[in-house]
Amino acid sequence: MFQAVTTVYAVEVTPTCLRGYMTTYVNACWVIGQLIAAGVMRGMLNVSAPWSYRVPFAVQWFWPVPLIIGVYFAPESPWWLKRQNRSDEAKLALSRLTTPQSDIDFSLDESIALMTFITDHERSFESCTTFRACFRGVNLRRTIIVMGCYAAQLLDGNSSRANSTFFFREAGLPTTWSFNMTIINYSLALIVQIVSWFIICAVGRRTIYIWGLSWIALLFLIIGAIGIPLNGEKNSSLSWAVSGILIISTFVHNCSIGPVAFSLVSELPSSLLRSKSVAVARLFYNILGVPIGVIIPYMINSTAWGWGALAGFFWGGTCLLMLTFTYFCIPEPKDRTVAELDYLFESNISARKFATTEVQISEILNDRHHV
Repeated sequence: MFQAVTTVYAVEVTPTCLRGYMTTYVNACWVIGQLIAAGVMRGMLNVSAPWSYRVPFAVQWFWPVPLIIGVYFAPESPWWLKRQNRSDEAKLALSRLTTPQSDIDFSLDESIALMTFITDHERSFESCTTFRACFRGVNLRRTIIVMGCYAAQLLDGNSSRANSTFFFREAGLPTTWSFNMTIINYSLALIVQIVSWFIICAVGRRTIYIWGLSWIALLFLIIGAIGIPLNGEKNSSLSWAVSGILIISTFVHNCSIGPVAFSLVSELPSSLLRSKSVAVARLFYNILGVPIGVIIPYMINSTAWGWGALAGFFWGGTCLLMLTFTYFCIPEPKDRTVAELDYLFESNISARKFATTEVQISEILNDRHHV
């Protein structure tokens, strides 16, 4: 539930100019959690049982309290309220999300009217708002795209980075340094997450995805190539090389695929089916994560398949697969309003032409007047 709701809420309570920042912040929260977990595990490395495993579990008990307080005071999504025909409450919620400054060119009534217009139009195309509607008509394309966006987070090798401590150990690093490298890995990931906000502001989401997958594919293919002379043997210099390249791939992931996926999956569905489309995509992500989570230990464990660094060839291949999907299927939503995205999808514009297709508001209004 939390995996799907956070991105939907972020895109519905922020203006277009802030959508990219707030939706990608979800990825920063994941990285912060992973960094804390890695630090706690490193701290418990020399602690004897039973506290060596009790403390990591106990740390998790702290977080529900501040989260519950924050959720209690957070305003409801005005888009959700409008879809429930609670216009007065939607206007009140929107007023809590906007500044009271009189010199700002913003009208609550006009914003609510636009929400009404978009919601009514989407309902004219979608007679029902069940999960089945996500797989009908133009929404099928939008659902497949968001499923692919989430799948890229798994198939770009990020799951192997989640097992980075074990990967480093199997690559030949000492146990202590395996944990240290994991902390360095996630620390850099958090720093580059901040860098990604500047990139997202200047570069389109689709462009970031294409370049991110291209670089990650190259890095994993290099790791696979290094695995050929390693061949399961312990080689200090090559082990450090593999570890360094894996950290670089984490750096690239967290300024491209990691944060941008959350932006894309929340921007590309229709507003009427956004929560359901994201839920379907996240369910697909979790289902896909099961076999991937099962095979990764077999790949890198020397007592199982023993691929070690050769697993880089596998992840390089899956990156190229997702790169192909991105090029042909994922459009560019940067600086597009909800109405513009609806029009582009309904007009069946190619994903490669989303960024260059000019859309006039009058054109949208005239088109919808005849619907």
